[in-house]
Amino acid sequence: MPRLKSILKRHRVEVAERQRTCKHDRSRKIARGECCLVVFDDERARFCYSREVALGMIAEAREALAMIETALGDGAG
Repeated sequence: MPRLKSILKRHRVEVAERQRTCKHDRSRKIARGECCLVVFDDERARFCYSREVALGMIAEAREALAMIETALGDGAG
């Protein structure tokens, strides 16, 4: 049986080994030792997001997934 395709991009949570810049808000710096979300668009493109921005992204994604789930549950497209 084939594996289900993930609707999430490839990602991981990392601890910054050096200072990084948040992709969403360039003025927000991710200090060395802080956790951040790293999202990979392809093999070379990786984008770092601060913890606060990542939590906002997750909240928005939850809302979008809930809307998809509701639409699929109702049978409406």
